[in-house]
Amino acid sequence: MTDFDEIVSAAFPDRRVVQCNLVAGQSTAAAGARAYVVLANPGGGSDRIVVLLRSRSGRWIEMWQDIRTLGNFRVKTIPAGHPLYGHDRLWPDEPEQLVERLTAARARELGRGDGTRGGT
Repeated sequence: MTDFDEIVSAAFPDRRVVQCNLVAGQSTAAAGARAYVVLANPGGGSDRIVVLLRSRSGRWIEMWQDIRTLGNFRVKTIPAGHPLYGHDRLWPDEPEQLVERLTAARARELGRGDGTRGGT
């Protein structure tokens, strides 16, 4: 690594964010589309969260999404120079814990199985 590379990496450290995928296609995006968590909604149990989603047209759109329509939650490292590096709305805090919480919230919502919100 050159001195310049060290200076750049010190000034612009990699960002760690939560990435997931759309499980089934919908009008705005195809199945498997990449999404990044913007708001985890912990007060609402994370049954609906805000994501930055890659649309069918290739644009990034921000929208509320039912947790059951998302899957494969994981921590993603975004280096300086990535198109979303400077996006200040991506969830910034403790991505590993958020992945665990969202995975559990999705399992809980899928486990209800009656198709209604709130169960019973």
